[in-house]
Amino acid sequence: MFQFIGKIYAWDVVNEVIHEVSGKLRDGIFSRTFNSSFIEEAFRTAHATDPNAKLYINDYNVEAVNKKSDALYALVKELKGKGVPVHGVSLQAHFSENEIPSTHQDHIKRFFDLGLDVAITELQVRYQLPGSADKIAKQAQDYSHAFRACMNVDSYLRFCDLGVDVAITELNIRYKLPGSADKKAKQAQDYSHAFSACMNVERCVGVTVWGFTDKYSNICDQGYGEQELWTADFQPKSSVDAVNSVEINEWPLNASDQFLVQKQKYQFLDNA
Repeated sequence: MFQFIGKIYAWDVVNEVIHEVSGKLRDGIFSRTFNSSFIEEAFRTAHATDPNAKLYINDYNVEAVNKKSDALYALVKELKGKGVPVHGVSLQAHFSENEIPSTHQDHIKRFFDLGLDVAITELQVRYQLPGSADKIAKQAQDYSHAFRACMNVDSYLRFCDLGVDVAITELNIRYKLPGSADKKAKQAQDYSHAFSACMNVERCVGVTVWGFTDKYSNICDQGYGEQELWTADFQPKSSVDAVNSVEINEWPLNASDQFLVQKQKYQFLDNA
């Protein structure tokens, strides 16, 4: 470790110490001799050696709220209570198809609420062979959900934790002209992610787009444009379907009245 002091952003200091079934420390010479104190000593030693690096505890099958992740949470909470310099938790995230847990984001948030960073460190989504177009498409969706769960936990929540609502008020997503099928597909994906990011935070109360048609624009970046959900001749883009998919499939039932008004607006424009 000494030769890398000041050169490494973060270290996995403690790796895979929680037993898969029991939720207790894995049996080994360190746990038998020192119980959990060796973990504390490892973090304190690493911090003394490289005080500017972030120090993580790393494990697998802890991506959802379950017995093993509860044990990891209790361990980290105890360490934080003792002032041990643990800065983050890393989740390995070895998933099978259709296995992204519904509690994945809630689990990330509870570590965040302890004042810890969270990293997904070994992400992979496998499917049963032989592959198929449907399996590859589902794999892409699962990768997107895993990334989204991590991305959605920080920015909006820190304002919500102050007791204030959050709203996205002038959303548009521009690309460099001329447009292309790939740019439009990426734009649709980005719109979907923006709506989902708000949807996944309870006090994010709504999303409002700036205008709705490319006929009118507030974009000042030279060479960029086509940023709205409808074309200049009022035709819906693939971004409309992407947003509607988030609204229908993912938005919570207790969404704000503002969202209901927006939903009616989208429906009206789509049928215009």
